[in-house]
Amino acid sequence: MKISRRIYSIALIPLFLFFLGVLLSGKVVFDSNSVVKDYFEKVSKRQDLLYEIFESFGYGGGIHSFKNYVLRHDHKYKEIANSKLLNTLSLLEKYENIPDLSQTERESIPIIKRTVQEYLSKLEIAEKLILEKEEIILIDKEVKVDDDPALKAINEIQLFFRTFKADSFKEVESKSVKAIYVISIMMLLSFLLSIVLSSRISNKILTSIRNLVHISTMISNDNIHSVSEKDIHEIEETELKKLGTTLYQTANILNTTISDLKSSNEKLSNFAYAASHDLQQPAKKISMYVDLLDMEMEDISSECKSYLVEIKSSSLRMISLIKGILSYSKLGSEGVEFESLNTNEMIQKVLNLLEVDLLKIDVNLKIDKFPNVYGNQPLLVSLFQNIISNSIKYRNPDTVLEIQILKAQENEGSFRVTIIDNGKGFDSTYLATALRPFGRLNEDRGISGIGLGLSMSKKILELHKSQIEIESTEGKGTKVSFILRKI
Repeated sequence: MKISRRIYSIALIPLFLFFLGVLLSGKVVFDSNSVVKDYFEKVSKRQDLLYEIFESFGYGGGIHSFKNYVLRHDHKYKEIANSKLLNTLSLLEKYENIPDLSQTERESIPIIKRTVQEYLSKLEIAEKLILEKEEIILIDKEVKVDDDPALKAINEIQLFFRTFKADSFKEVESKSVKAIYVISIMMLLSFLLSIVLSSRISNKILTSIRNLVHISTMISNDNIHSVSEKDIHEIEETELKKLGTTLYQTANILNTTISDLKSSNEKLSNFAYAASHDLQQPAKKISMYVDLLDMEMEDISSECKSYLVEIKSSSLRMISLIKGILSYSKLGSEGVEFESLNTNEMIQKVLNLLEVDLLKIDVNLKIDKFPNVYGNQPLLVSLFQNIISNSIKYRNPDTVLEIQILKAQENEGSFRVTIIDNGKGFDSTYLATALRPFGRLNEDRGISGIGLGLSMSKKILELHKSQIEIESTEGKGTKVSFILRKI
């Protein structure tokens, strides 16, 4: 029987118990919900209505406006008070018509109602006294209403609501505890049963998995030759044994392919080196013979002279291209060793290498402090040199060159380097061309170079498990970013 089928069959019994527990708990939860629903149906609407009554009648409503009218004699407060008190009466009548009111509510509502009616009658008296221009103290004394019984009645209803709510939710809590108890018992039974049943096959499966992991570890550590047929046969589970056999066969094929690829890369690298070396000789001879012709032929025409200059220039460019091919083919072909490097010293070394070019121009440099980096020094020096050299080459001649080497981001294991300039930039739609070996975008601008700087930078970063990110706008400058590992 397959492992999955065995596991499924063992899981069915505890799964059944679990679902039974869920059903029983669902019944308890349904009863709890009924209690909550009953609470909201009976009390929630009445609480809202009581809140409206309090808002309409209380010191922020009718009573407040009544007091203002007595003190200020402003007719608008009389209208507001009258409106609020009449609205309160309407709400109280609506409340009285609600079925199944409690004893507390039936006793409290008439008290509130009488107080509201008294305020309405006193409002008319206040109006008469105000028109007669009686003193405020006299008016206040004549229209004074004892509203304490009404406020006490409202508090009694609110207390009833709180008590009713507490009792209802205590019942819900009791049912919830019961539901948790049922689920816990069922889950415990399911867990214990699962342990008992799964122990029957776990040792066999685990032993097979350990053997499979052992084989995988040896393969991942390039020790595939240490794996034997015996290791495969020690895997007892049929499915895992098939997986181990497939893994072993695939690893053998992959190992053979990798060996062939290494051999092919080595041959290709040797060919590139030999071809580059051999191709340089004819180009150098052409350059040399052009120099000899220039020295020997004194009465040469200006047209012929220009031909010789063009031939000389083309031969030198060919030599540069051949050297570029050689450098690009050798990049990373040999083992790349990594070590802890002082990033700040490395950047200063690059600036020293470019000192002659930097002294020829107006340039402002802004350089952040960086943590140590884990990498290969010759490659990283070449990376920074290529990028900064491009900033110098493709600068705006009418503007002071600004180069910023910034630490844009840092976390526990890495940091981001961002190099920004205000040079000529380029249309970012041609970025793929710029990153391609010998991909040049500025040949018509009279700028030296063979178009390998960015492509070599891209390859150097790939060897450091990183990638180059470039943003550029024609006429505004370029931003190059990449992530390096910290030590």
